[in-house]
Amino acid sequence: MHRFFLACSICLYAVIAAASAATPRRLAIVEIETDYLGDDEKAEILKGLKRRLAVSQAYQGIPDAELKAAFSKPNPLRLKVEETIKEHAQRYGEIQEQLKEAERLYAASEFEKSVTVLESSFLSLNSAVLALQRDLPVEILTMLAASEFFLDHQAKAKVYLGSLLDLDPGAILSAQKFPPEFLELFNKVREDIRYTWQILERPSNVKGVQGKFMGQSIEIEEGETLKVNLPLGHPVWESRAVVLEAEGYAPIIFSLAKPPKKLEFVSIQDERANLKGLFKPIGNSTAPTELRRVSSRLKADLVLLASAERLESGSIKLNAQWIEEGTGVTSPVVEAKDPSIATVVEKVSSRLLEFISPDGRVQSEKFVSFEDEPRAAVKRPYYQTWWFWTLLGVATVGGATGSYFLLKKDDRLKVQLQPAQ
Repeated sequence: MHRFFLACSICLYAVIAAASAATPRRLAIVEIETDYLGDDEKAEILKGLKRRLAVSQAYQGIPDAELKAAFSKPNPLRLKVEETIKEHAQRYGEIQEQLKEAERLYAASEFEKSVTVLESSFLSLNSAVLALQRDLPVEILTMLAASEFFLDHQAKAKVYLGSLLDLDPGAILSAQKFPPEFLELFNKVREDIRYTWQILERPSNVKGVQGKFMGQSIEIEEGETLKVNLPLGHPVWESRAVVLEAEGYAPIIFSLAKPPKKLEFVSIQDERANLKGLFKPIGNSTAPTELRRVSSRLKADLVLLASAERLESGSIKLNAQWIEEGTGVTSPVVEAKDPSIATVVEKVSSRLLEFISPDGRVQSEKFVSFEDEPRAAVKRPYYQTWWFWTLLGVATVGGATGSYFLLKKDDRLKVQLQPAQ
């Protein structure tokens, strides 16, 4: 029974040890302290260190998304924008279902009911403008024109076909879906002079603006003011919504009938915690309380401390060291200088890795593996030597009685042999 429990204990220990070994330690590379370096250069150094250091069997880098969440305070406006986008996507799906219903009514020659559903769908496009794709407005206008055509409302059919071509001059209608008479009308409308889009010019507080109208990208020219090409004053499109977007800002949505006097974008970026000076090398000093608190919150086992600056010579000097959470053990600060960011990152990374053991532990001195350590000469015990067994064999064969005393410092062995009877 004792043997059984002993075997179970050994197995349990082996399982726990294996699980522990299979779980990589967590490495936090959060920020570097910089002087006289641009944001792009800082980002390149940080990216290089993560790529070079955060790949190991013993530890793994904490993902950027997790780091961002840990040091950011959610912007309420961003959450509102995300919710609005979800609502628009849901509304977009509902309008698609309405279009399917209208197509079913059209196929059943119930053209008046089809027009009613399609007009409702068209008016609802503004409620889905953030999720709108260009095909949906085109299909709604096409079905409206076809339904009006079969109701013998030629003028309305021509207006809808003209609006379709004003939005998408390259539109093509399917000969399998529509009769020749309707396609002939469409081609006649195509020959008409198209509506001329106009420039809306407004001051803007951001650059890099992109725009869409009814799911279709629109031309934008940026300079001292923002110039947007739109179908202003169009008889059908005038009440439809325009979307202007810039990365990191809430989209601006407005009706063609009432464009704003100024394009004032509002940031939706999360508020980032001030990390100034928190992750710079500390040498042999004790880790600051805030650094220990942050490391604990991240559940980081290892933290990289680094600083970089541009020297008067033009070279970049990069200093870095490891610190281990819990034990507080730090590696020496390593340093490299080079005009090339890639080179200085490689030099520092290679030296840093010399202070990490295979199991992901920080070493205060350069780690030397067992295979690399010089081995002291080991004296073999007397009972493993050839001469001992030779003497023993000779004594046995001879059948003589003898005593052999083999002496070693603080070690004595007496062997007695009795003659055979």
